[in-house]
Amino acid sequence: MKNVFFSVGLILTSFIFTGCLTTQPIQSDRSTTTDTERQRIKRDAAAQRKETSAEPTMPRERTTPAERASAANCTGGQVWVNNRCECRNNYYWNERLNLCRPIANCRPGERFDREIDRCASAEQQAPAEATPQVSTQKRLKKVESHKFTLYNAPKKNDPYSVQFPIKLDENGLISVDVEIGGGRIRGDGNPFRILIVQARGNKDDTNRIENKYIKKTSYFRTKGTANYPVDASEFQQTNGEYVIIISNLGIGSHGVGTVTFTYPAE
Repeated sequence: MKNVFFSVGLILTSFIFTGCLTTQPIQSDRSTTTDTERQRIKRDAAAQRKETSAEPTMPRERTTPAERASAANCTGGQVWVNNRCECRNNYYWNERLNLCRPIANCRPGERFDREIDRCASAEQQAPAEATPQVSTQKRLKKVESHKFTLYNAPKKNDPYSVQFPIKLDENGLISVDVEIGGGRIRGDGNPFRILIVQARGNKDDTNRIENKYIKKTSYFRTKGTANYPVDASEFQQTNGEYVIIISNLGIGSHGVGTVTFTYPAE
């Protein structure tokens, strides 16, 4: 009987112990493993986002030694662009200083004046270069035309001459054109001569004229031209008085012709 009670008690004890074991929740390593993996995933995602948001590194500069040497020649305010030095943004090229200068931020009512390299109001700004005005004053021009006859020279070095005095009203160009239209010309040379002379050197109306008063000489055979510009200083010295002399140096030649001259006068 004791054995029976002992067996029953043992069975009940086993049953109760087994029930306690089955009703108590069994904690497995799965939840722990899941939390660890979840934390690792979060760390990896955060690291990936950090790498993605980081600024990209600049690519390695690909320039040749020649380009780097040229870029080194750029002065302050310049950058190497398109194989040449150019002013940076908000800089301008100052011709006077021969370099790039910064454009300043001006206050209201002011403007950056590049001529003076600073901000200035409208009253202080450098005046614009005056546009040269073309003179509309018309130059004086008088034209005269005369017929003449040149007889044979009396002897060698003593030409036969005709004279035409002129009076300039202002400095300017004296232009003489002569054409022989008839007569007889001997030899192969140029027997005729044009002289433009200051009147003060021809006081006695002879062929004896000092060289310092002879301003232009031209020899010709049938057609001749002589031009002489009178400047303001000489015009004041001579009072604009000149003489045009047409001469025949040939002993065996003579001719008739026309002389036309222009000069600045009313």
